[in-house]
Amino acid sequence: MWRRAGWTVLFVSGCSEVLGFGAPVQVDPEAAARADASARDGGASLCDRAPAPTFCTRFDALEWTSEWTRTGAHRGWMERTTDDPFSAPASLRARVDGASPAWAAANVDFPAFAQLPREVEVTFRVRVDAANADDRVAVLSELFTVARVDGSPLLILQLTARLRTPGRLSLSILEVDLPGGTSSDHPLARDLPLGGWAELGFRLSRASSSSAQDTMTAHVDGAIAFSGPLALGIPEGMPRFAIGVVHSDSAAPSWDARYDDVLVDYR
Repeated sequence: MWRRAGWTVLFVSGCSEVLGFGAPVQVDPEAAARADASARDGGASLCDRAPAPTFCTRFDALEWTSEWTRTGAHRGWMERTTDDPFSAPASLRARVDGASPAWAAANVDFPAFAQLPREVEVTFRVRVDAANADDRVAVLSELFTVARVDGSPLLILQLTARLRTPGRLSLSILEVDLPGGTSSDHPLARDLPLGGWAELGFRLSRASSSSAQDTMTAHVDGAIAFSGPLALGIPEGMPRFAIGVVHSDSAAPSWDARYDDVLVDYR
């Protein structure tokens, strides 16, 4: 495991691991099959929009893992749950509760492009029900990764969170260049309520020329939380996305998050 400047990269069995590659997640079929008559529908699903996005899931299917390239957990677990999703009937719950490093995550790889898309949109609903109270950081999503053919990452854009005030989580976009470890942090101007659903949206626009900078815009519940240039250049490679919780701080073992209506669109 390497940790530098607030970011986390995990090495498991000789492979570079970011946000939870590893053993298959054990999913409780009884929990997945339970119907919850009280489940509320918080709004229209992102997956219903037209034209259809590159990837979108709302965890309706019992065999939700088939939609993802890899799922993994280490000192953590994931399950499809029908207990109070954002859009019925289900959401995905990721929890880590143990010594570090720990993660529970789902990854999806996309086919290699001749050139990476100029626009990348990532939008999802998230609810964090438990977070460490000692200002410790955790990763909630690998928003955008460019990887080599062998899967090892070249560049990562992570969404990080930490509990700074009672009931509120501060968010940040963290750029990490690998293998060198150069990083740049972009705090979001809006925070996340603990225990409440929120819609997070991110749009990456790649520069049209070598003399310009790539830019990122972030929204929290429709309000702009960050808009500006990225510090690190985006290389060519294979794009990847992941949701889930990861931390490497032994003093911050308990995080519990739910995800729903996960959308990734390349254009």
